[in-house]
Amino acid sequence: MSKPFDATMKQLLDLYAADWLTWLCPAIGLPVPTTATPMDADLSSLSLAADKVFRVDLPLGGAVHIEAQSSYDAGLPKRSNLYNTIIGERIDGPVRTVVLLLRREADHPGMSGTYTESDESGDYRTFRYQVVRVWKQPIASFLGGPLGTLPMAMLTDEAASSVPGALEKMAERLSKAKPPEPAANQLWSAAFVLMGLRFDRSDVVNWFKGVQGMEESTTYQWILQQGEERGEKRGIVIGEERGIVIGEERGTLRARQTDILDALAAKFGAVPKDLETRVLTETDSERLRVALKSLFTIASIDEFTL
Repeated sequence: MSKPFDATMKQLLDLYAADWLTWLCPAIGLPVPTTATPMDADLSSLSLAADKVFRVDLPLGGAVHIEAQSSYDAGLPKRSNLYNTIIGERIDGPVRTVVLLLRREADHPGMSGTYTESDESGDYRTFRYQVVRVWKQPIASFLGGPLGTLPMAMLTDEAASSVPGALEKMAERLSKAKPPEPAANQLWSAAFVLMGLRFDRSDVVNWFKGVQGMEESTTYQWILQQGEERGEKRGIVIGEERGIVIGEERGTLRARQTDILDALAAKFGAVPKDLETRVLTETDSERLRVALKSLFTIASIDEFTL
């Protein structure tokens, strides 16, 4: 999967592990586990990395391994078989592999749910995995489901038939749920990035503008920057490598400080109080500018310097 979408999906899966399995398990005919803990999916001894692995508690036990795909990958079934075997050996338990296809371009007859290895005597190994085609899912399963899966509503065929209406319903769900502002920003940002899998970015921008109250909200300002792009006053700046969105540099110290704190919260979650204080008390505009740019490349909040 290409990097901006990959980063966004992995962030959603990490931050909302329980939400994802609460939605996903019934969709593939499995009971919902009581707990779900993200595992390190780095299979470094073989230079491999699975998309996301969760260790799950009863009634399932073992692990759930998820591979999210935005484009067809002919080697994925074979590779998933290898991942499944290695993860199962690591945890000494059963592993359920799910291939999550985010759009039609990722689909193919080869994504059958079965991978078979054969020789002259016939089939000697069969690996079965689940395939979930997101665009075929009912939009209600996301709009009314766990909050962490909400951005996926915008990838369904039902949403595509009326994108403005789907965005309004997403806004209504967030309004009722009242998550903390950083979490709401993360979910809106994820929806914005993932919609790029299916729609032109200019259309996405216009649809976001049309959400009732969005243009005046801090969330909208966090997603869209005011600036010049193709001769227009409005443009988009997206941290494609990390799937984060940083607001416009508005020319004041306070605005730049706020942009840094918003971006830190979006990318890493809660910002430590001492770091928040350092940002809010920094008055060197150039230092703030450099710190803001660094957010596109750092991998952890510990790497952030000011």
